[in-house]
Amino acid sequence: VCSSDRMEKFVAESIRTDSDIVCLSAMMTTTMINMPQIIEMLRSKNPNVKIMVGGAPVSDDLASKWGADGYAPDASNALQEAIQMISALREMQATSSS
Repeated sequence: VCSSDRMEKFVAESIRTDSDIVCLSAMMTTTMINMPQIIEMLRSKNPNVKIMVGGAPVSDDLASKWGADGYAPDASNALQEAIQMISALREMQATSSS
């Protein structure tokens, strides 16, 4: 279980680095229980950030339920999903600045 302080630091670092995408991974069910809260915290600080989740205990259904923008069952698929998410974000940014 992740402490609130650690989650705040994680979110603050994503803001400091101006992250377009944040990926969360869990290898055990005990490490995924804070994902919904982290997603909520990220959205409140940066509504435009794209969030992807994955890992052994995570499913596409959970990703959708938690409000993640993407899900990948493994690293190879995560890379492809991340590329698609960044492309969509860039297109959205280009459209809004035109």
